[in-house]
Amino acid sequence: LVEGGEVAFLQLTHKFRNEHNVPLGHCVPVEGRDRVLRSLTEQIEKIVGRLGVTYSAINIDVIVTPDGGAAIIDFSFRLGGNLLPQLMRQKYGVDTVERVIRYCFPEDIDSPPVVAQTPGCYGAVIFGSPQPGVLSEEMQARTTRLFGDSARVIDLVFDIAPGETFENFDQGSHRFGHALFEVDSLESYSDILNAHLAIVRDELAREKP
Repeated sequence: LVEGGEVAFLQLTHKFRNEHNVPLGHCVPVEGRDRVLRSLTEQIEKIVGRLGVTYSAINIDVIVTPDGGAAIIDFSFRLGGNLLPQLMRQKYGVDTVERVIRYCFPEDIDSPPVVAQTPGCYGAVIFGSPQPGVLSEEMQARTTRLFGDSARVIDLVFDIAPGETFENFDQGSHRFGHALFEVDSLESYSDILNAHLAIVRDELAREKP
């Protein structure tokens, strides 16, 4: 978040993608990246200063360089999708959606957002498939059990009902649901993501005659 031309709130996420470069999910926090955050703050403030932007949400993709710096590879004035606002609210106590709405009346903003970081890791997984298929009752049930048994589920949604079809997850709109949850570690998040992908592959194999 940029307020008054300066970075008021900035956090990194671990981002996971598939072979089509479509995001499969995010996990927070990212520890030990203070130098990266300082570098990004300087770059963002320089960019918005030249563009004359004073109040806005910003979403960026970053590559961390070998020397511990950061290179911005994508920059856009938006909150970001894939449950990023929900992750920020759960982990850091910052409601970025509410904050951006207040940018309509910047004269009423007299202090930066208050960060109240909570313990633990928070993750988001976007449900997608490596090929077209049908959401079976078993796929839905196994996915629901996976998250229920492995994490503290905050939100779990299927966009389609059993028997309905989904497309190859080669673009974000081809998702068929999502989960938002709390886990013990980044490793636990990765295990859950991989287990979900394994369920999808297994159930797709069952569909074949």
